[in-house]
Amino acid sequence: MEIDDLTPDERNAFKSLSNERTPPDLLESEIIGQLTARKLIKAKGKKWKRIVYPVAATFIFLLGFLVGDVERGINKEEAYMLILFEDENFHVRNSTDAAIEYGLWNAKINHSGILMDGQELWNEGYRISTNGVEKLSSAHESRITGYFVLEATTEEEAIAVARESPHVKYGGSIQVKRFRVR
Repeated sequence: MEIDDLTPDERNAFKSLSNERTPPDLLESEIIGQLTARKLIKAKGKKWKRIVYPVAATFIFLLGFLVGDVERGINKEEAYMLILFEDENFHVRNSTDAAIEYGLWNAKINHSGILMDGQELWNEGYRISTNGVEKLSSAHESRITGYFVLEATTEEEAIAVARESPHVKYGGSIQVKRFRVR
């Protein structure tokens, strides 16, 4: 269909649409990933990206932990833990892009003056209790998949940091808990 095939009202409506709207971040990567996964397109000559992108993502992720005043350490009197949970609602389309996004988020938080550090946890593990040792499943049940420890001056500040996390965007949930120093 050409623009000449439209009625005058349709043409006016079409022309009034804004051309300044920007696509969401990572849209191109998501579309290419989906088309490649469905074998509708082939990735050509991008084998180097399989090495460079994960290395860059890891570097940016680690850089997020180093930005800020690392020498002073986290003051445990003002420390909170963000405990990351995943279940069947958690979906990441491109793990490299997600790692970069988490690293940039971490760097932004540290740059704002809130010292933060954390780690991703393996799905495999064990639960130890008086009933013995139980191997943890990586099935679709809710599971702890990572944590961040941050120095925040208030509970509200810690909650605001958690709400900005890419983890929530991908369908995960986060518990915010204050340290009890004894």
